Amino acid sequence: MTTPNIKQSLLAAFENETGVASNNIRNTALKAFAEMELPHAKTEDWKHSKLVAALGNSFRKGNKVELSKEQVAEFLVPDLDSESLVFVNGYYQPELSSNNAHNGVSVRALSATDHPQSPKHSIGQTELHSANAFAAFNTAFAEDGTCVHIAKNTKTVKPIQLLYLSAGSEQTAISQTRNIIATETGAEAEIFVRYASTNNAAAFSNVATEIFVAENASVKYHLLQTDNNESLQVNQTMVWQQQHSRFSANTITLGGKAVRNEIRVAHKAENCETDLNGFYFPENEQHFDNYLFVHHAQPHGNSNQLYRGIADGKGVGVFLGKVLVARDAQVTNATQNNNNILLSETAKIHSKPQLEIYADDVACAHGSTTGQLNEESLFYLRARGISEKQAKMLLLFGFAKDVTDKIGNETYRNYVNSLIESSLLG
Repeated sequence: MTTPNIKQSLLAAFENETGVASNNIRNTALKAFAEMELPHAKTEDWKHSKLVAALGNSFRKGNKVELSKEQVAEFLVPDLDSESLVFVNGYYQPELSSNNAHNGVSVRALSATDHPQSPKHSIGQTELHSANAFAAFNTAFAEDGTCVHIAKNTKTVKPIQLLYLSAGSEQTAISQTRNIIATETGAEAEIFVRYASTNNAAAFSNVATEIFVAENASVKYHLLQTDNNESLQVNQTMVWQQQHSRFSANTITLGGKAVRNEIRVAHKAENCETDLNGFYFPENEQHFDNYLFVHHAQPHGNSNQLYRGIADGKGVGVFLGKVLVARDAQVTNATQNNNNILLSETAKIHSKPQLEIYADDVACAHGSTTGQLNEESLFYLRARGISEKQAKMLLLFGFAKDVTDKIGNETYRNYVNSLIESSLLG
């Protein structure tokens, strides 16, 4: 199906919707969407992506589906003492959520009528809506999502867990989720986000998240994707960091037919620190695509990118990491590291770390490797009585663990490790 026809089909599914953005932002986004093409093979940053090609020609909004607490509990991190918001097919489910207000901490659904949005922390305050057609479409029509606001010098008493479930049917259901995460000066927050499917039906999730990290504030953001093998997802995040702020993201992609993850980070002031870590495991015919962009616009910034991928069957993984160091961003330190393992002759990895540097006083490095399991390490383990299957598992899990060791929360880290181990065994 051609790009214009796909755009018309998407618009038809939401023609009577108004979304949660202000009229001005919505109109701006609609105009941008009309003028943009959907990304295609000649779009440089999307040239390896298969997501648009996987889109069908029949879309509808997801229906409201009632789930039990037992069904939802299957997807929440066990033993993680947290506040939780649950969404099904894009609709907030208050009866399935556990959200107790704390002084200085506000966690609400965007659709909540009693939830005030600060003008500087509302939809469309970053440049995200102009990034591409999917981001513009989300800005125009997103109907719900989460708004997190942490007041000055406040630390979240409990981490925040956001669960987005798809429960589709025979026609591809679209959910449009918009999230806003904002901290004031000196605040700290840790947020766990998961996307998953309750059945094997096809679904398309178009997600956009804006994160504001204020001066001396810290945000730890964890993204876990375990959708079924018929689901598609575009997940785009824009982060604005202020002076002496810290932002870290850990992205684990284990499910979905085609997934496109984008994280854009802008250092708006001096002394910002950014850590982006990720692990992806496409197998069978899955396609997992990662795009990272860190803009060092101010001096004394630090950023690190560590992504590990394993591909099996006809799985395809993509890593495209960019670092832009502006002329005024002196004393910048930036590293990019992408390592991959291929488990079959038909699996593919596309890796392209990039540095664009205009400052003189910098320390920047990047590296990428793609290969098979180390035969010497495999032989070493086999020589000590370990079976070939167990030896491969130990090496693969150790490879992934270099990323998950970056997760500070022990409960969540152990849970993610168990999911990765199950995927590798499967």
